[in-house]
Amino acid sequence: MKYMKYAAFLFMLCVGSIPALFADKGQMWPVPVNLSEPSQNAIILHNKKDEILILGTTLQADREADILEFIPFPSEPKVSTPQGDPFKAADRLIKAKGLQFVEQSKGQVGPSAVSVVFEGKLGLHDVTIVRILDISGFADWVHAFFRNKGIALALSLDAAVENADDYVKRGFSYFVFDYVRLGSNPESIAPLVYQFASRQLYYPFKTSNITGKEGTANLILILPGSLGLLQDRSDIRALQAVSNSLFDWDLSSSAKLYPQELADIVPEAQKFFVGQKMYLQVLRYAGPYSFENDLLFDISNIAPFAYRHILYTPDYGNPLGGNYSLVGNLSKDELADIAEAYKIGANSWFFDPEILSLIQ
Repeated sequence: MKYMKYAAFLFMLCVGSIPALFADKGQMWPVPVNLSEPSQNAIILHNKKDEILILGTTLQADREADILEFIPFPSEPKVSTPQGDPFKAADRLIKAKGLQFVEQSKGQVGPSAVSVVFEGKLGLHDVTIVRILDISGFADWVHAFFRNKGIALALSLDAAVENADDYVKRGFSYFVFDYVRLGSNPESIAPLVYQFASRQLYYPFKTSNITGKEGTANLILILPGSLGLLQDRSDIRALQAVSNSLFDWDLSSSAKLYPQELADIVPEAQKFFVGQKMYLQVLRYAGPYSFENDLLFDISNIAPFAYRHILYTPDYGNPLGGNYSLVGNLSKDELADIAEAYKIGANSWFFDPEILSLIQ
């Protein structure tokens, strides 16, 4: 069965360049404020053992407010600031590769509740890494955090605590808190880089449920393969587990990358992907922030080759006619990867006949 036939309902054609990049963090604020996330950025690198997550954000409030952004992690993360502008570098790569979408602690909380792993300044960020050991003491820790900033909480933390409790129950006990003083104008916040051990591709979508709004999330993926090509469709089911509506998801074509091309994004990427091939792809979500789960997907069997979409153009004068056409070109290296993968994984991954014809 052709891949585009069973997945056309998932991938939608986007004319023009890749749009502005968005992703999600959780926030807590101590006083009544209407908070929005005009844009957030996410770049994810994964080598089947560890993940590097680069996040930047633009936030806007209807008044001056103190915001405590938080991100849960499955293991203790290392936090740093990136070199240069990784998002501009990623955008240049996306355009150069022609990717396309196709339509068809500072509190007095006891250590038994919250353990502070790190606190300090990283550039303009006031970062605190904690491990929540007892969720019942989490609200007290947040109260103490704001109190040490000279801020009295005027709102209930029930929604944030409930969200954090959900993560802790699922084994995500490490949280990175980033304290932000926000004005009434949109403010771009410099990105941070998080590196942590995880054999699964991970992105914390559920933290965005706190705002209860809607928006767009674009994840720039740099992986040892391409998503959307497993014959058992476990990668598509992983998306469905995040949000029931598969119509809210788009997955771009993919392209092979080389270490020198990643130097502006993550200078040490060559060491991170030692001995592995790398591929660039964009996963996009557009819809309500009412996620049922985070993105958690085992990429150990990811398809180790690039993919270009195949478009079918019907011939209305001939019911049995029509043409299939490849969207974009595949390089010699990419075709060689497909040929190599077909020899070892013909029953594991989807190979479009039109693409296979190029290597036979």
